[in-house]
Amino acid sequence: MREESDLLPPPDSGDPNSSGMTVLWLLAAFAPSFVAIPLINNLASFGGAWLFVLTGGCSLFAAFGVLRRMKAPVLRIVLGLLLAGLFFILNVFIVILIGCSGMGRIAP
Repeated sequence: MREESDLLPPPDSGDPNSSGMTVLWLLAAFAPSFVAIPLINNLASFGGAWLFVLTGGCSLFAAFGVLRRMKAPVLRIVLGLLLAGLFFILNVFIVILIGCSGMGRIAP
């Protein structure tokens, strides 16, 4: 007769390749949107160039973080760059839509 511990799955060892880490990388990909939305009214005074650099950096790091489990390095680089471009475009699109809708404005 088997013991009960043999029938249970092994406990999660906190593997860094878990799906929870992928969700954290996706949150990091959209962090520039969270930064830009409250600053929509004052983006001209802050200068928008640093926001594009932040968005590009976060998108690039997050894309390669999401694809960290891939074994093929060439495929990982190509898909990482494509995914980084997608994250960048989505971040810019989100901020433009929020800015045009007026949701990000803080009343004076």
